[in-house]
Amino acid sequence: PSAGLATAAFYKTALLLKSVPAARSELSTASLTRGIPLHPGFTALHTTHAKSRFITRGSLDNAARLAERLLVLHHSALLLPADSLLQMALEIRTLAELRNSAAG
Repeated sequence: PSAGLATAAFYKTALLLKSVPAARSELSTASLTRGIPLHPGFTALHTTHAKSRFITRGSLDNAARLAERLLVLHHSALLLPADSLLQMALEIRTLAELRNSAAG
């Protein structure tokens, strides 16, 4: 297709939590119970592989923080109509706010 007719296709969308890592699992579970495919993100490789398998240059604090706080919205949700996506986003926000208020 010509460049003017191309549309973006998203496989997954990442969300980054500001709160503590435990909230990630709780938010994912609460979302999944409501049919929202929001899963914990990817594990940082340096936390799962033997240190003899790679060489680091400096601290990997950012990778560790990202691995603790990342959530991924599965592509099946991204295929929904815009109004459904907006409703889903509002529900995720509400669930996150409930968890934040319960924690603080």
